[in-house]
Amino acid sequence: MLEGIRLRKSLRAALPQTLRHAAAVIGIIAIDADGRITYINEPGMELVQEFTGRERLPRNLIGQNLAKVLNRGLALTVIGRTLQTGKEVHGQLLAFGKSMYTVMTKLLRDNGSIIGCVEYAIKVRKGQRKENLRVSQAFARHLANKLGYQSTEWIDDISYEHSQQLIRCLCRNDHSVPLTDYCPYKFHCAFNPKHGSMALDRRSYRRVEIEIPVEVHLLELASDIPVPDEIRQKPTFGTTIDLSLKGTQIRCPVRLPLSSTIQITFKEVDKPITCTGEVVWQRQVDEETQDGDWLTGIRFQSISNEDSSAIIALLNHQELKARRSSTA
Repeated sequence: MLEGIRLRKSLRAALPQTLRHAAAVIGIIAIDADGRITYINEPGMELVQEFTGRERLPRNLIGQNLAKVLNRGLALTVIGRTLQTGKEVHGQLLAFGKSMYTVMTKLLRDNGSIIGCVEYAIKVRKGQRKENLRVSQAFARHLANKLGYQSTEWIDDISYEHSQQLIRCLCRNDHSVPLTDYCPYKFHCAFNPKHGSMALDRRSYRRVEIEIPVEVHLLELASDIPVPDEIRQKPTFGTTIDLSLKGTQIRCPVRLPLSSTIQITFKEVDKPITCTGEVVWQRQVDEETQDGDWLTGIRFQSISNEDSSAIIALLNHQELKARRSSTA
């Protein structure tokens, strides 16, 4: 009884509220640690029929051993292999019977222990109906939101094929088209390294050493304390030490208050980039004499897609320049 409650809770967590309306199209199968079916929806039943070639299945598959239902060892199934190896499947295009599906698997955990696994499968059809398009878009957008990306509303306007590719890219945390200039969606995808506004790889925000003149204005002190207009309008000038999509490190002659909100404008670039940020750390260049400039770490708070795209272009250009210098 207790085990069943834990499984249902884990399954609810694995099936986000934003996708439950799409369950009529996404095939979902869940099993416990022993391979018994704990949940299966109607498209999931169709998936089993495709796999087994059987026209009819028992009315109630809950509690039955999946390996027996499929007449195949659990380790030879996608969901069973995930359960036994601990390696989840991320957006793979797989064949079940005569049909193709985009498949994901997710392990179910309780207090760190694996108690089951759930499999999601979207059938790939040549002539996709609008309903399938909306489901695929919703799935891609949910993944993007779950991974912490901003401005995901553009996903609602992409094609079915693009949304399927995007799911694979998001699950892999890498581009499914390695030579991204050859990607058919490069002008429509915010994750394209050259034409997009966001970096796909969020495992680490690549930080590149680069010197750019900046102009800084103090907007707000910690605890939302306002700054007098005469101080807000007074600029502080400095130079970046490094830059990433997440933030920057600058060197300037003024000590900016910790946790304050600042406006920073990057100058002497093709087009000025302006964004707001928070001062997260600082130290004096010469700490022994306490004389000289200050090094300040700034975390970006608000930045437009256009400015994000400009920063990506700066980072790409600087990295290419550094590679060329190292091979010269």
